[in-house]
Amino acid sequence: MKPNNNKYIGQKFGDLLILNWFRTGDSQHLHFLAQCSCGVETTVRKSDVIRAHTTRCGYCSKTSKKNIRSRISEYVEVFFEKPGVEFFAQSNAKPN
Repeated sequence: MKPNNNKYIGQKFGDLLILNWFRTGDSQHLHFLAQCSCGVETTVRKSDVIRAHTTRCGYCSKTSKKNIRSRISEYVEVFFEKPGVEFFAQSNAKPN
């Protein structure tokens, strides 16, 4: 009995909404056409989606990491460049 792959259409896995399924050429792997929450449509292997190896499109994953890094660096620059702000390292030493 063949599995019913239509049951995945409309389901959401992570940030991916499954739109359709297909096979490519003579490939034994089933693929999904999915739309990410950022709006990008992408194709992903069914097995990767079902096992949660793929939960987003590659584009928003890269941009979100880049945005996080830039926000952290902006915060550090703004915070530590204020006059009168000094960086104090925590010490486990007991005061005398």
